[in-house]
Amino acid sequence: MNHPPPQITPSIWREMVQKWANLNWLEISDKNKKNREKSELATTSGSAPLTKYRYEEDNDESDEENADEIAPA
Repeated sequence: MNHPPPQITPSIWREMVQKWANLNWLEISDKNKKNREKSELATTSGSAPLTKYRYEEDNDESDEENADEIAPA
């Protein structure tokens, strides 16, 4: 824990390490880990929020609808 990532300042890194070492934080982290292990659902969206996928899906559908209207017969 002595080597912070290059994009994180040493002072911020120290704060993060202190937070991670806090007993309350460790208890919550362990509880969350156990809850995730119980989950039967697997997310496949990666780091993108679900709202982004919903927005893209809505726009793709409207583009397809408009393409039918615009395309010559």
